[in-house]
Amino acid sequence: MKELAGAINVEGLQKHTLLLSILATLLVAKFIVVPIIDWQNNKVSEIRLMEKKFNKTHNVIKHASSFKDINEQLNIQLKGLEQLLHTSESESIFKLKQQEKIESLLNNHQLTSQNIGWKPSVSLNEFEIEKLTMSLSLSGDMDKILPFLWAIEVQRPYIEIDSFSITIRGQNQKSLGRATTANLTLNFYHELETNKVRNN
Repeated sequence: MKELAGAINVEGLQKHTLLLSILATLLVAKFIVVPIIDWQNNKVSEIRLMEKKFNKTHNVIKHASSFKDINEQLNIQLKGLEQLLHTSESESIFKLKQQEKIESLLNNHQLTSQNIGWKPSVSLNEFEIEKLTMSLSLSGDMDKILPFLWAIEVQRPYIEIDSFSITIRGQNQKSLGRATTANLTLNFYHELETNKVRNN
């Protein structure tokens, strides 16, 4: 009886050998092969990420000299822009200094000031500067006015001649005549106090 039971068990095992082999293969695949493949995929992703970082770093190093050149050019342009801006401790002191400068230029060119006044300042907040506008009326010989205008144009920090009108009398072949009235509007771009404090 025992021999018969053993023969049946062996025979049953032999029948299920194929199924057991498939089961063993599936277990090996699930617990050994799949984790190895996942690990390999993760490593491949890490390597690709490192490769991208390396390429970016390599490009930065490769173009470092270009970045240096660009930085130098930007610094040169910034210095050029700084020459356009007037700085002062306060608006009132600034206006007084500019008025004295213009009056000195008028005297140097033998011109007479009829009127000097200031319009309300205009804040250009996006640039952290304000525009101050001077209205100037003068008279004098035309051959003196043209060099005076040129002297204003070459001033640094920059003074913008926004408008200019003139009434001339006495023109002839020997003379450019005399300006009985010349009206100028001059713009000064003044650094705001808040920007100046932050830069210091």
